[in-house]
Amino acid sequence: VNSPEYGVHVTWMASASFETTFPDRNMRYNFYDYTAGAWNWIDPDFMQSGVNTFTERCGYGNLDADPATGVAIIPAHVHTPLTPDVARDMAPGAGLFEYCAGAPNMEAYLWPPLSVDANSKIHVACIDDASRNALFYSNVDPWCTWANPVGMAAPQPDPEFSNQNIAASKVSNKVCVTWEYSAGSPDPGFYRISTDGGGSWGSPEELPWPNAFGGDTSTSYHITSLYP
Repeated sequence: VNSPEYGVHVTWMASASFETTFPDRNMRYNFYDYTAGAWNWIDPDFMQSGVNTFTERCGYGNLDADPATGVAIIPAHVHTPLTPDVARDMAPGAGLFEYCAGAPNMEAYLWPPLSVDANSKIHVACIDDASRNALFYSNVDPWCTWANPVGMAAPQPDPEFSNQNIAASKVSNKVCVTWEYSAGSPDPGFYRISTDGGGSWGSPEELPWPNAFGGDTSTSYHITSLYP
């Protein structure tokens, strides 16, 4: 993610362990500083460059940057029961994070991609841990105040898998959530739009197939394919 006045933020899920449970799994973070013209952290094993975002085993986050401050905002599901947690850097590229866990009203939700709007409001799309297939929306506004999760898919089908994504505009109050129905054949895609920063939502709509596809192949969305 590019913060034009500061640099480029990067995150990825990393583990130095070869155990199949990846006991040290974390969201790794690095920053390319435009002023210095260099990455803040470099390791001979490039996948181990950077710093761990969270202080305990976590996973399945993404990344956005606050357009007002240029700092990285990184989510993951952490704790027991699994709960969305948001890490906010103290300064662009500092690698020193403060945390906002979603407990208690966000306990038992996981896979929480987020997006930050022009007013620093954090929008989150997640799945409930009980079913592991139903899509919910929450937000963090102000910092460390989580809204109660709201179901997003009905009357369209829920994702049935962690394939949701979310984007918040940096110039308006629009937010868009997308998901793919992974139990379909072919798999349809859906989206839902808010024009008031997540306060209310339009009806879920099916996303048409792209015109470029069709003919000699079966057109389908995929669990990795949708981004609003």
